[in-house]
Amino acid sequence: MNDKVKEAYEFLGLPEEVQMEEVNRRFDMLLKRRRSIGAPGTAEALAFEKEVQAYRLILDTHAKQEVEEAESNRLQKYGRFAGTARRLEDFFRLYRTQVILGIIAVAVLIGGGIAYKNHLDKQRYLASLPPVDLNILFLGNFMAEDDPEGDGAPLEAAILKSFPDWKRVETRLIPLTSNGGATEVAYRQKAMAEMSVDPPDLVVLDKDTLAWLAQGEGIEKLKDSWLAEWLGGKSGDGIVEKAVNTEDGIESAYGINFTDSKLAASLPVLHNDTKLIAGIFPNSKNHDKALEFLKEAAEQESAK
Repeated sequence: MNDKVKEAYEFLGLPEEVQMEEVNRRFDMLLKRRRSIGAPGTAEALAFEKEVQAYRLILDTHAKQEVEEAESNRLQKYGRFAGTARRLEDFFRLYRTQVILGIIAVAVLIGGGIAYKNHLDKQRYLASLPPVDLNILFLGNFMAEDDPEGDGAPLEAAILKSFPDWKRVETRLIPLTSNGGATEVAYRQKAMAEMSVDPPDLVVLDKDTLAWLAQGEGIEKLKDSWLAEWLGGKSGDGIVEKAVNTEDGIESAYGINFTDSKLAASLPVLHNDTKLIAGIFPNSKNHDKALEFLKEAAEQESAK
């Protein structure tokens, strides 16, 4: 027991061996007198505050001793390593936040390093590939078939087989419903966001999606000269798909229906008996290749 605690006992007129229950009882009685104490700064108030501080010193010291005794009893299981165990626990108690943050920082650095390495590896791999001939987005009531990895590789391979002069194509598939509900709106918003971030060269659509894109000039109009060349003077009925642009109210040709062509049959895409309509996305980077795709699709359909 240090001198300050002894002085507190003497000041309160308490024996050092007094039970803490008695100390707590007297302290409670003192606190109940708080309202009867005079204004702050008076002799009575100062004496009251001095008594409160003495009781708190005794009670806090006793509580600390109890904690230390309990801690010593708990650490007895470590035997002669109790001191080491205590120091380790004290260290982690004092620096727990720093240790946790350090571990997190190391994990982030490792994870970031791995991610950066993977990014570099991917960039090196992409740099080794030939340039993209055509970026195609399948947008509508479609579903990929025979694509266990989900990377579009079977679909891309099928397209390259139909266009042997091409070296590389990229494909994406975003399913769209036509139920008119909130789900359709959400999917269309997602599609618009993706097309804005990564514009395709060519879009393969169903009838409803064609009408939707044509409303806001989200698909390029097909020139009459292109259609005349592709169809070889034959009728475009059932092949040329038209839609109305709501801004000018004019019905124009926007796509080529190639649903029944060999090209469509070769694509691992489930379309639930809906049409497969190919169109050109505005300002496409590979416009000539997009025209080549439409030309092949139209010629196959008109040759039947």
